[in-house]
Amino acid sequence: MNMQHQSTTSPNLKLIYALGLAGLIPFLVSIAAPVTGLYPQTEWLEISLSYGATILSFVGAIHWGIAMSHPGMSRKDRNILFIWSVVPALIGWYSLGLKPVEASTILALGFILHLIQDYRLQRKALTPSWYFPLRLLLTIVATICLILGLFI
Repeated sequence: MNMQHQSTTSPNLKLIYALGLAGLIPFLVSIAAPVTGLYPQTEWLEISLSYGATILSFVGAIHWGIAMSHPGMSRKDRNILFIWSVVPALIGWYSLGLKPVEASTILALGFILHLIQDYRLQRKALTPSWYFPLRLLLTIVATICLILGLFI
C-alpha cells in the first residue's frame, strides 16, 4: 500500500493552512466568549461540543476520499479506510447524547484516535507531506479547547 500521493499542481499551502486554522475559530470563540462574561458558559460548551462532533465527522470523510483515490491499494487496505472513515462520525454522534464531561472526553479521544490513523496514512505515503503536521496542530488545539471548555 506504499504509494506516494502525487499531484500535478503544487497545493497552495498558505490557503490550506488558513482554512485549517479558520476551522479552529469556533473552538477558540467557545473558550473566549464565556471568559468575557457576556455569554453563559453552558451555551458555549454545548456549541463547542456540537461543533467538535461535526468536525470529527468531517475528518473521518478524508479517509473515504483516500480510499477512493488510490487505485493500486489492496482491497483489504481500502476496506479498512472505508470502515474507519465512518467511525469518527459515529463517535461524534454518540457524544451528542452525553453529559458535557463525557462528551468532551469522547470527542477528545476521537480526535486523538483519528490522528493516529492519519499518522499511519502519512507513514504509508498516502497523504501529502504537509497533511499530518497540519492535522497534528489542528488536533492539539481542538482537543485542548474541548477539555478547557469544561473548566471555563
